Amino acid sequence: PYPFVCTFPGHAQMMNGVMIVSKEVSPVRDLSYHYFQGTWDKLPDWNKLEPEGNGTLPAGFISLDPKKRKDKFGFLFEGRIEVPKDGEYEFFLTSDDGSELLIDGNRVVLNDGVHGMVAKQGKIKLKKGLAEIKVGYFQKTGGEGLRVAWKGPGFNEQPLTKGKPKPKGKTPPVPIPVEPLPGEAVIYRNFIDRAGPRAIGVGYSEGLNLAFDANVMRLAIIWRGAFMNGQRHWTGRGQGFQAPAGEDAFYFPNGAPFAKLESLSASWPPDETRASAIKFGGYRFDDKQRPTFIYYLGKARITDYPKPSSSESELFLVREITIEQNGEDLEGLVFRAGIGTVEKEEGFVLAKQIMCRVEGAKAVMIKKSGNPRADGDLRVPVKPANGRARIKLTYSWI
Repeated sequence: PYPFVCTFPGHAQMMNGVMIVSKEVSPVRDLSYHYFQGTWDKLPDWNKLEPEGNGTLPAGFISLDPKKRKDKFGFLFEGRIEVPKDGEYEFFLTSDDGSELLIDGNRVVLNDGVHGMVAKQGKIKLKKGLAEIKVGYFQKTGGEGLRVAWKGPGFNEQPLTKGKPKPKGKTPPVPIPVEPLPGEAVIYRNFIDRAGPRAIGVGYSEGLNLAFDANVMRLAIIWRGAFMNGQRHWTGRGQGFQAPAGEDAFYFPNGAPFAKLESLSASWPPDETRASAIKFGGYRFDDKQRPTFIYYLGKARITDYPKPSSSESELFLVREITIEQNGEDLEGLVFRAGIGTVEKEEGFVLAKQIMCRVEGAKAVMIKKSGNPRADGDLRVPVKPANGRARIKLTYSWI
């Protein structure tokens, strides 16, 4: 309670008394935390780690205050959030570095990886009552911060963390999601991180995405989930490279994917900023706005058509490459499908992350050749028949 006198002219005589200032109340009940120490580039499996400390936050607000050092730590917050009525709720998660938010075991927001203050959000339909809420967070080095908020039927955005994070530099910008239309793909041509300044991003409605590097005609990245955040390029001067917005990104090797070699195990040619032997020929769309990339190796015409496909248990990317010889000498031509390869009965594992299956041609894993830029490569010799060769690749996450 605070004594007060109204300062509005004429009111001082008749309005004085005691003003009650109510405390901000959190909708989160029984909030506890588990504190961890370690170095991570992505969110760990908290269940496999032994916490360095545990405690409760009686006020119900998520906070990093219980940390014991400035860097290399993590938190798992657990509690129950009071849902006032049935409806759709949106959760906001801003962090430096990675974080995630789960409601009743369902991941609503993922903001993983090592980065500055980045804001993400997600929606979920909830029933009136108490729902379990979990927030995981890790800090590697440098700046730190965590802000959690929600909004729903009948109320605007409400913080679930006490105060605001104190990131170094400016307040994080609001993201501008780039999303495909239902049943159609969307194209994003711009500077994409690790796909080059002439990158062509493709977001498929099925939830798979890719970035094609038109400087060297390579599939540069595939990933799942959200497609791209257009905020960097669609506001201000639009400078810099933007990373994929989703998760499980897999990066293919730099350099041109086709080369003429003296032997299958010869060293792969040095990377070029812009391919000298292969020329970009644009792309065409199918009825779902999915592109087929076209490029040329001399007189030979190559079409590269990636598209999502699925089975009962998984979603994967199918890539069909067709080489039309057109009189070009293709002796010694080799396609490099990936690096960091381990051969399995069902296919080839690339960099411990992707299972790659090859059809239409025989793929070979290069082992202990003695040549730099060769060992661990997954290579496919191009052998045209009647002027045409076809390579079909299927990529699935392990």
